[in-house]
Amino acid sequence: MSGQQTLVEAFVARLGVSAAAGLDLRSLDEALCAQLKSGREAWPEVSLPDAVFIGHLADRAGAEGARSLGTLHGADLYLACACARLDPRALRAFDEKVLPAVSHALRKWDPSFGLVDEVEQTLRQRLLVAPAGFAPKIADYSGRGPLTKWLRAAAIRTAISMRRGGKKEVALEDEAIADWSTPLSDPELDFIKGRYRAEFGDAFRAAMASLTSQERNVLRLHLLDGLNIEQIGNLYGTHRSTVARWIARSREGLLEETRRRLGEKLSLGRAELESLMGLLRSQLDVSINRLLKKDKD
Repeated sequence: MSGQQTLVEAFVARLGVSAAAGLDLRSLDEALCAQLKSGREAWPEVSLPDAVFIGHLADRAGAEGARSLGTLHGADLYLACACARLDPRALRAFDEKVLPAVSHALRKWDPSFGLVDEVEQTLRQRLLVAPAGFAPKIADYSGRGPLTKWLRAAAIRTAISMRRGGKKEVALEDEAIADWSTPLSDPELDFIKGRYRAEFGDAFRAAMASLTSQERNVLRLHLLDGLNIEQIGNLYGTHRSTVARWIARSREGLLEETRRRLGEKLSLGRAELESLMGLLRSQLDVSINRLLKKDKD
């Protein structure tokens, strides 16, 4: 590497010394070398500076730091990083080896869909073209799952939008939580709803942000795009029962994280908190939809 900087030094410099405290530097060096090797072997035609790729890895490792390196798809991140830099050989590899797999998945998802080429081009433009000063969207790929699966989810959402005629979703009011309603008037509960609505919205937005990229994608495909669990299973190459568990776990995780955050911030009695959580549970899918639509817009 330039200036005799080792892979470990480049990683720690990008990650931050505090986040790297206590790490086994020898194991870290081995993990970084393995990730770099996987990228080079998978894409020998792509030339990506070591420091750039290691910095990209550090950004994706996030708060877990080096401990998450073994879970990252290094070869896919290598290509995505090079594509985000608009490297011509990486872009050609993306077009020739990655996009065809996405097109195949689209045809398998719906053999009657006649706009596969258009989806492919739209997806390419959205991922690889960015205004000056901004990174292309492909830089958002986290490496937590295979690049092709990440792209398939984006392609199917694009296909669903096209099949609907390209109609844009109408933005809803700026509320994270759906309008709460109860069959019978309860003055005390109405007061609690009004008093803590903002705090509740903040807690729910934070809970949504804590979901993984895959968890959000699966919820988006199911609740926003209307795919059933079997269709999502085909997309991710897994059984429908697994998808059902993913969705149930994400819903419960949102409720628990919202409850935790509210408990830390507000001085509510258990009965009051559980009443509010009951309201959120009854409107959970609607509330998730609102935030997913805002993200999409």
